[in-house]
Amino acid sequence: MELYFIRHGQSQNNANWNNTEYQESPDPALTEMGHEQAHLLADFLKKNQTLTNDKVWNIQNRYGFGLTHIYTSMMERAVYTAAPIAQALDIQLTQWQIISMIFVMLLTSKGAAGVTGSGFAALVATLAAMPDTVPVAGVVIIAGIDRFMSEARALTSLSSNAVACIVVAMWEGACDKAVLKRELTEGYATLPDEVPEQAQAA
Repeated sequence: MELYFIRHGQSQNNANWNNTEYQESPDPALTEMGHEQAHLLADFLKKNQTLTNDKVWNIQNRYGFGLTHIYTSMMERAVYTAAPIAQALDIQLTQWQIISMIFVMLLTSKGAAGVTGSGFAALVATLAAMPDTVPVAGVVIIAGIDRFMSEARALTSLSSNAVACIVVAMWEGACDKAVLKRELTEGYATLPDEVPEQAQAA
């Protein structure tokens, strides 16, 4: 087994190292040069990915790299450096890996209903726990659109869970339909303009 350490591309902190007015960020983004460096590295690794001779000692990777896994921290500069590499290597999943990922995601996403962005966090945690499937860096491909989709997904999950609770309650005979109808008809309860002193003390 061979382990390779890859430094991230140029970040905003790196580009402004001598700028006295620049305030360093704990999680800086990549600069244009940093993104270009990441893509150049991905192209290089893809070009030299195939092992041409696995029988001899591969000094300085003369016979290719043969990368099989990518591990990265969740720092933005690291993820955006690793993402082009993960995409260029085109790691394929078996049917068993896909089924196991779906099963795990069904469990890890149960507590994420109604919380915007929690689905993305559950996805990252699942991929980190299953290193033989998709590299965690690959989630950066959907990071942008997920900021918008997560809001719609949270509302959908919240509504579906509310409906499921009513259905299960009716199924078990524990739903008071008269109370349910009254609550749904009245809508939101109006709060008084002035809060009683006893409530304030509580």
